[in-house]
Amino acid sequence: MTGKFVETYDPTLEDSYRKVFKFDEKEIIVDILDTAGMEEFTTVSDAYLSMSDYFLFMFSITNKSSLEEIEAAICNMSRVKEMVAPYPMVMVGCKGDLEEEREVSQNEIKQKAKEHNFQYFETSALTGHNVKEVLDFAIQDYQTNWNRAQDVPQKQSRPPKK
Repeated sequence: MTGKFVETYDPTLEDSYRKVFKFDEKEIIVDILDTAGMEEFTTVSDAYLSMSDYFLFMFSITNKSSLEEIEAAICNMSRVKEMVAPYPMVMVGCKGDLEEEREVSQNEIKQKAKEHNFQYFETSALTGHNVKEVLDFAIQDYQTNWNRAQDVPQKQSRPPKK
């Protein structure tokens, strides 16, 4: 979001980012809240979930348990938002530049994405690989398929993956 790579990351601190994007000649304000480390604060994270419209569930390709945590996050989102699949979200594998430290196979990722009908992106904050593409996809997907405020009737299911 900022175009800068942060070497040290403390998942116990809440981080939020705001950026303005252009979509179909309109300005879209995107607020991103990093909720890592907020698992103990259910009330706080539930409040953030209830106010959110779209989700980027991120995991590290170098940490297998982080992929497994997505399942709990999906259940929590479904409970708080009172939603059923398909969900307004994209799955993002981080640290794509650390291939030699990979703990999560491409097959495991593809299976999880297929199971939930999620688009998947692998990114690297260090190199910037796919960071813009994830945000562009999320904005496009939200505006096209999930934005209930639009006058255009919404599609009932997620479009096929590319």
